[in-house]
Amino acid sequence: MKSWWVFRGSGQSNKQSNALPPPPPGRRFAFEQGGRERKVQPYPHSQVEIEQVNVALYLRRPLLILSRPGYNSTALAFSVANELSLGQVLYWPISRNTNLRDGLYTYDAVSREQDAQIASPEIYTDSDADIGKYFRLGPLGTALLPSDRPRVLLIDGIDRNTNELSADLTHIIGGGEFIIPELMRLYYNAEFIEIYNYDNEQVRIKNGIIRCTSFPFICIISYGTSNLSEELTNQCVGLEIKRPNKEQLKQIIQASFNYETHDQEITSIIDEILTQSKDSQYTTETILDTIWMALVTKQPLSEIVNQLRRLQNTTNTHEKSDSKILQYHAKQMFFGGFVQQMEVNMGDQVNISNVTGSVINVDSILENVSQNISTIPRGDSNYKDELKLLVKELKDLSREVPEEKKPDAEKMANRVDTAIKEVAKNDPDKELIKFSLESLKKAASNIAALVPSILPIVIQIVDHIKKLT
Repeated sequence: MKSWWVFRGSGQSNKQSNALPPPPPGRRFAFEQGGRERKVQPYPHSQVEIEQVNVALYLRRPLLILSRPGYNSTALAFSVANELSLGQVLYWPISRNTNLRDGLYTYDAVSREQDAQIASPEIYTDSDADIGKYFRLGPLGTALLPSDRPRVLLIDGIDRNTNELSADLTHIIGGGEFIIPELMRLYYNAEFIEIYNYDNEQVRIKNGIIRCTSFPFICIISYGTSNLSEELTNQCVGLEIKRPNKEQLKQIIQASFNYETHDQEITSIIDEILTQSKDSQYTTETILDTIWMALVTKQPLSEIVNQLRRLQNTTNTHEKSDSKILQYHAKQMFFGGFVQQMEVNMGDQVNISNVTGSVINVDSILENVSQNISTIPRGDSNYKDELKLLVKELKDLSREVPEEKKPDAEKMANRVDTAIKEVAKNDPDKELIKFSLESLKKAASNIAALVPSILPIVIQIVDHIKKLT
């Protein structure tokens, strides 16, 4: 029997038994009625993560995160809400049976009917204004309420559902509004009806229509790609969260524990885990759990690592057995209107590599593009002249791109060049053109935070090329 055990298997009450220890930092929750509250740890984020969040905030687009379970992907949403003072995070977990209406609102028609049957005629009044108490907005519906400041909505596990949900979600993202048909039918009797939001607060709905004034910051997490619709991914800014390296792990651990007090001990644990797990299968959460167990139970490090390795191997058994089936080689995945080449193996680390062009001079590429526009056999000459002017503007703006974004500028120029050359053919490959234009917009989106005027020009170029195809 080990000294740190609080449950000893006797089945007998023992008043002298050790009390439960405090939970690990990541397992401390506080819930308020109608909402979700979590004490946000100062979780470190990479420069790529920070940049993509800012792009999503500037463009008022959802952030679509591709990750694996255990990499603490949800931390970004809570960090944004905390840092920008955007209130409690609205949390919408997705299951196999979730549909769009679950996120928008619920209507308890059964309770309304029961109230009508139970109450006496003298007391019960089934007026249109009273119907609101049987409605409750879901997390998505609450996020779309008119407000001066946007709310933060976390949609967790979108890939668990069919692609119908992600396709339905596209219409909400594009329009920023939805209708409650049951309330719209009452428009002539009651223009305003009070219902409850996800925070259990009463809100006034006009004409049964909910339309946002500040589009919410929506963080969509996907642990796979099979059920993501192209329509949804085209609307989002994309981000991949990978397994952190040793230095990043130290930063995460420093934010979660009293690192200065346990500096040497924690460093030893990290080294031991990374040494004994050369295939990098430990998740961030598993490593944090290992450190917590070591600090609280005072067990030998090797024993704790062995315990958690056995646990990790058990949980990975099913995942490994399906890894051959769940492979997507060189799958074209659309993130925020751009295309990336990806290879996903559910048993291994997710790997996404951008499709890059040749690193050559941007000016010379775009100069060739302008000349090739004249060879396009279709379209009005004035329209081609407009496209040439847009390409010239793009060339001028590309000179303002800072050094760290030059690869994106080169990729952008190469994608325009590929698209124009293909359009100039008598029988163009439309799939190749589509690929090039989506990749073009992706590269422009990466630059937009530093050179904002470049994205509108690229969008106009894309529209012109599509019309000439």
